[in-house]
Amino acid sequence: MPEERKNFLTKVIFKIDFEERRKIPITYIENVKEKIKDELPKYNKGQSETIEVMMGPDEQKTIRRRSEVFDFKNEEETEWIHIAEDTVWIEVSKYLSFDRFRRLIKTVVDELNLEGNSARLGLRYINQITLNEGNPFDWENWINSNLLKSIEFVDEKKFLARCMGIIEYNYDEFLMRFQYGMYNSEFPNPISKREFVLDYDCYTKGPHDFNETFTLLDMMHDLVKKKFNDSIGSEIKEIIEEDSL
Repeated sequence: MPEERKNFLTKVIFKIDFEERRKIPITYIENVKEKIKDELPKYNKGQSETIEVMMGPDEQKTIRRRSEVFDFKNEEETEWIHIAEDTVWIEVSKYLSFDRFRRLIKTVVDELNLEGNSARLGLRYINQITLNEGNPFDWENWINSNLLKSIEFVDEKKFLARCMGIIEYNYDEFLMRFQYGMYNSEFPNPISKREFVLDYDCYTKGPHDFNETFTLLDMMHDLVKKKFNDSIGSEIKEIIEEDSL
């Protein structure tokens, strides 16, 4: 049995892609740095290079672009903020609460004074459930039985190397891709460990005003929370905190 824990989350990601590359004033970056210095004191300024190949009827043109990137991490490197001219990426591998995660996102977005539209906005929660004992294929009372049908279908389980499913939803404001199943950390070897993944990836269909960022974020979070609770069984509900997402 796993030890008592708050959640099974191994990664939570929030990402905004910009419609156009934008030079973020260094004063905005400094404001972010000042606001989060106690929580994410490790700071690095670097450069990234992108290569774009333009194909024409008579010639091929290669465009190289260099841009500044800014990274912030906590001491344990379990929280990471990446700011570039085309994106803001916030990733957490030791998730404490949505309130904390949302507050971190809001600090960055507010201090960057983003205006106009985002090309894409996304929120992703990856749960990797690992149990240290028992039959690798026994998930009764751990996972909703409806998500186990494909495992039941397999007759030669000793040869099974991976068993994953995908469900995609198309809501009014955004889409969700739900991936689930026995991902097998030792793939392509046959499954020998009791592992199951529940991966919820929400993302917008097109451009949205930056003013809608937190409305969309809250909607995505509420949906992920509902889908997660629908996906798990009584055993998981007993060992994680009720508000673990």
